[in-house]
This record gives sequence, structure tokens and C-alpha cells, in this order.
Amino acid sequence: MSKTKFLLYTNPNNATNKAYTAIGAQEVKEILVVAKEYPGSYRILFEGKGTEEDVIAKQLIFSNYRF
Repeated sequence: MSKTKFLLYTNPNNATNKAYTAIGAQEVKEILVVAKEYPGSYRILFEGKGTEEDVIAKQLIFSNYRF
């Protein structure tokens, strides 16, 4: 199983518990660029590299969000 970059994030003004997962180097980079360019546009919960199981494990850590 190959490891890939992933990112867990949410919108800071989101009134719900919805969160998102970006998978793949390009998608992660796009989110991080926007987050840096527009402070407050995204709240980064976790950034890492791993397998699909690693992504699921990290999502479980943030169980108060729906991914």
C-alpha cells in the first residue's frame, strides 16, 4: 500500500460539524495555498501522509466532525 498526502480541514465559519478530506499532493497543495493566501478561509485539522487506513484513523480522532 502506497502512502499519499492527505489533509483534514473545515471552514471556520461553518455552523455545522461538516469537515472535508483532501487526498493527493495536488489537492492538498491547492487547499494549503488558499488557506495561506486567505487567512481564515480554512481551518486545517490535520496534515499528513499515509494509507487509506491512516486517513480513516485520523478522521476518527476528529469524531465531532462529519467527513
